[in-house]
Amino acid sequence: MRRRAHRCGTLGRAWRSRFGTTIRRITAVAPDGGNAPVIKPMYSTISAWNADESRLILFSVAAGEHQLCDGKTYRLIKALDISPADIEQVYWHTSHPDILFYVDGKDLIRYHVGAGTKEVVTTFDFCSGDASAGSAPLFMSWDSNRIGLTCDEQVFIYDIGQNTVLARKELDENPAQVAPSGTLAFLTAQRAQPQRHARRVWERLGQR
Repeated sequence: MRRRAHRCGTLGRAWRSRFGTTIRRITAVAPDGGNAPVIKPMYSTISAWNADESRLILFSVAAGEHQLCDGKTYRLIKALDISPADIEQVYWHTSHPDILFYVDGKDLIRYHVGAGTKEVVTTFDFCSGDASAGSAPLFMSWDSNRIGLTCDEQVFIYDIGQNTVLARKELDENPAQVAPSGTLAFLTAQRAQPQRHARRVWERLGQR
């Protein structure tokens, strides 16, 4: 990235004049000419802040770790002892500010951030390999109860409250993305004719 891209003062003035807000740089890393000096939010579809905005998760590329920061002052609190399926597949609970979820191997983990403790919500025993949210993860349902996952060329939707796999389908694609309501999921099906757009399937959940 060119140095002038870091001129946050100029950017801040431009945004203030148009939107009445201020942009503030909250991380500082020493450039070394490579891609390592980056500390950033995980992914555009994944919330960096927790439910009450008291905590913030950033990923340090150089350190290879998720870092917990104060959501107001941006002070580094600690590195999180987590090992998700991919760096962006970490999900804050939408109403409980101390809890986040992630998949580690075949296990769905509920992680208590303050205490640094982990509990296995469930193990996906039908998976022979690791489970994940695929290559383009979105978020869980807005009640943090349902999530779309994949393993072994199959996709499935898991309900935490019922401890049940609601739907499962053999498909070598990204998993179904659960709608905010949790009652619908969006699945991009296989391309029977590559020249056409992918067929999109909506499945209503909670009926099975």
